[in-house]
Amino acid sequence: MGEFYTRLSRPVRPGSSVILQVGNQPFLLAGAGYWAWSRGAHQQEAIMNAVRANPRMKVEARDPGGVRIRDYYVLAGAPTAIDAAAARCAGKMR
Repeated sequence: MGEFYTRLSRPVRPGSSVILQVGNQPFLLAGAGYWAWSRGAHQQEAIMNAVRANPRMKVEARDPGGVRIRDYYVLAGAPTAIDAAAARCAGKMR
């Protein structure tokens, strides 16, 4: 499976922590510019499992001016989308 990533509403301040919260599970992500991503296969798998089991997630960081970024995501339909993407990548769908 690939890497988890998300696009933020504003760019992340260089050196700022990017925290993904899925349900009650926090994950420290890597980030640069408008993007944040998982820090490896083990974390990515844990994030995907959390996304499948929770209705929403939040990403927090600081922008270059020091203002807090809080982006919220509704996860309805995420399990189906994850399965479809995995099947397509495996060549099982056209």
